[in-house]
Amino acid sequence: MATIYKKLELALDAETLWKRVADVGGISELLDGISHSAVDGSTRSCTLANGAQLTEQIISVDQTRRRVAYTITAGPLPFTFHAASMAVEAGGEGRSALTWITDVAPDELAGPLGQMIDDECRKLEARFP
Repeated sequence: MATIYKKLELALDAETLWKRVADVGGISELLDGISHSAVDGSTRSCTLANGAQLTEQIISVDQTRRRVAYTITAGPLPFTFHAASMAVEAGGEGRSALTWITDVAPDELAGPLGQMIDDECRKLEARFP
């Protein structure tokens, strides 16, 4: 199983960033690669910018640890396993850190998924330098 690990330092205070991450139905407002998102119970539906559809199961939204965990249950990549989390930590002077960890199988899907995550991280860093 492959792990994709990204940690970004952003020019947003932790509370503001956490509100955006914790709003699981509004992930399309945070990530540019998602054009639309909605939640029904613990199921999140996402439309990617290229029109592809994702269905995700929200595993937890931990207010104390500022961590959201989710898994992709249907989408364009043929995962046999997917588990991901986004966690927010306070930084200095109005800054915060976003840690995005994804475990995926088969290993060869880490390349294309990692590229998508890298693209999103670059866009976030450009929006909140």
